[in-house]
Amino acid sequence: MGWFQGIFLGIVQGLTEFLPVSSSGHLTIFEYFLNAQESGITFEILLHMATLISVIICYRKDIWELLKHPFQKYVGLILVASIPAGVVGVLFNDFFEELFDSIWVPTIALFFTATLLFIADHLKGDKTGKDITVWNALLIGVMQMIAICPGISRSGSTIFMALLLGISRTEAAKFSFIMSIPVIFGSFLLECVKIVGDTGSFTLSPVYLVAAAAAAVSGVLAIKLVVTLLNKGRLRYFGYYCVLFALCSVLCLSLGM
Repeated sequence: MGWFQGIFLGIVQGLTEFLPVSSSGHLTIFEYFLNAQESGITFEILLHMATLISVIICYRKDIWELLKHPFQKYVGLILVASIPAGVVGVLFNDFFEELFDSIWVPTIALFFTATLLFIADHLKGDKTGKDITVWNALLIGVMQMIAICPGISRSGSTIFMALLLGISRTEAAKFSFIMSIPVIFGSFLLECVKIVGDTGSFTLSPVYLVAAAAAAVSGVLAIKLVVTLLNKGRLRYFGYYCVLFALCSVLCLSLGM
């Protein structure tokens, strides 16, 4: 992978991780057409890890409060929401890793993401963080589990479920972003252990590190943008984009590109 490809994919990851358009879907499709495929999902996991820095920066005050009071209800809800993806990720890691090898999986899944966004755009709620129940957190966690599939937006699907449950848009975004921390960090550790077990070491190339930095910076910008647009009720625009992007992928594949 060259420098341009690495930086480009890092920026794509940072922007699409938080915008509800599926970062994994974009990375898989772009890697295919840029001929920059990696073995498994190591590169994707590294960029996902980089975007956690973006979440920490944007929600540093909320995260600090959670760290100071780790036994409060909100922390428990975050952990509950992380269970479905965590369990499925461990038990069916190989299955989901194979999905990243197919260009058609994210292409088709983007249409599913678009459908969720079109519906979510008409949903409103007024529940705050104090009103979220364990059942609510579990259902949102199930959507995060489904979003392991490339092409299904993690932020889009979890925000959709939160809005469907009557949670306010601001809180839906906050809960969606913060709940990503345990699962993404856990996935990163799991992948590291697997790599060390297979190769005996874990080495990151300079290109990977620069790509991760690009992902972190663009991720901060993306979070601020998505919160603004979400509060204005413009999720459908992201849905239009998903449909257009998927159609472009279908066209390119049909033309043999």
